[in-house]
Amino acid sequence: MSEQPSSAIETKLEFHGRFLQYILGGTKRVSIRLGHRNFSKDLEVSGFRAKLNYQKHTVLKAVPFSVFEAEGWTNMLQVMFELRKVYPTITWDTPVTIVEFHLNIPADKVKK
Repeated sequence: MSEQPSSAIETKLEFHGRFLQYILGGTKRVSIRLGHRNFSKDLEVSGFRAKLNYQKHTVLKAVPFSVFEAEGWTNMLQVMFELRKVYPTITWDTPVTIVEFHLNIPADKVKK
């Protein structure tokens, strides 16, 4: 049974540590979020203005492998291992939202 998306529109995505470094470096632009959620076209990503490119409601087992590769994961065991660090109860049948975004800051303003 598919979970109905929340009617609340979220405007923020928070990342910390290495994930924030990857975002600022331009190598991370996708996030997998627990549950079926809705995001605004205008986002704040860890304090930076961003635009939503794409969002999709699905279950974890239906996420295209290209999304996992964009996260730097090379196999399904690693996918589950890494996601359970953030979402300990996640399973292959868990509803998720795929969020793709881009920051609204010029590349020359980003410290690498």
